[in-house]
Amino acid sequence: SPALLLLCVLPHALPELVALFLPLAAWLLASRYDNWDHLLAATMVTVVIAVPMLVVAASIEVYVTPHLVRSVFNL
Repeated sequence: SPALLLLCVLPHALPELVALFLPLAAWLLASRYDNWDHLLAATMVTVVIAVPMLVVAASIEVYVTPHLVRSVFNL
């Protein structure tokens, strides 16, 4: 079922989405409060946090998700 497939993909999707939207959140907060002088620092901090999260999500996607899908769907 599609819900079961989404559940299998969830372990790598959550960190990937957080890493994707973290710099965007920093930009939105800086623009909302007119803190443009802090924007570069916020961008650098969020990118430094996001890149390792993407590496972890990619590792999970490559090494864990195929085994999980095969075991759940008996492939």
